[in-house]
Amino acid sequence: MHARTTVILAGTFTLVSCIAQESALAPEIVLQRSSQANRGLQTVEVHAFMLTKDKENDEQARLSLQGQLQHAGTELFAHITIDTQGESTTMFHMIILQDGSILITEPRQTTANTPYSTQSIETEEWILLIPPTHQQAVEQFPLLDIQKQGIYITKDRGISLLRNKKHYSYATVMDNRFGEEFVIRGELWVDIHTFFTSRIVWNIEKEQQQHATLNIDVFSHNTVPPFSVPKHIRTISEEERQKLLERILTITPPFLQTLLEAKPL
Repeated sequence: MHARTTVILAGTFTLVSCIAQESALAPEIVLQRSSQANRGLQTVEVHAFMLTKDKENDEQARLSLQGQLQHAGTELFAHITIDTQGESTTMFHMIILQDGSILITEPRQTTANTPYSTQSIETEEWILLIPPTHQQAVEQFPLLDIQKQGIYITKDRGISLLRNKKHYSYATVMDNRFGEEFVIRGELWVDIHTFFTSRIVWNIEKEQQQHATLNIDVFSHNTVPPFSVPKHIRTISEEERQKLLERILTITPPFLQTLLEAKPL
């Protein structure tokens, strides 16, 4: 009996040791190496989920983004759905290119939970929402440059398993880019071998009345095929562009609008 107990305890200790080991590197070094590694990324798949709750207006909404980044995070293809109050779901696709231009498909109501596919780039009708800025390249998405996000480590949680791989795990806070009334806490997961970012979690609270949880999972680093620019893009007038922007605004919950008006997460 004692032998069996000893074996169980030894096995449990070994498992716990594997799941949560002490970090061998200081967080500052890990963040520096992670930023360097992410800047060298060619392609990566991204799944993000945001839930917002507004006690003041008794509203809640869910935003889901599935897609991929490429060219060190300077280009994005995304399949986006917004579900407001559980009553209606709006879906559209978006592409952001290196020259600063933004392409979008016409938002439409949907009941099906369709997974994203780059094949929609050729099958959908694309609209030029924002024309090129004529710059050589837009600034890298803050998602992939940890040091530019204003992230600060509050606790080193050691080495933990995420998707069966060892990761540096940290509790974090973000600078008050939204204003002093906001409190932003989160988590950061960095692969211990590649130093690629694998997961970012943010809990955003405003005066205990409005709350948002954002979970971002990043995977398939440099293995997902790159997406191409649509061959057929429709240009629209300034009046049409303003109407389309207003339409997108109407399906975006107020608290989410406040967050999106600030720097990207």
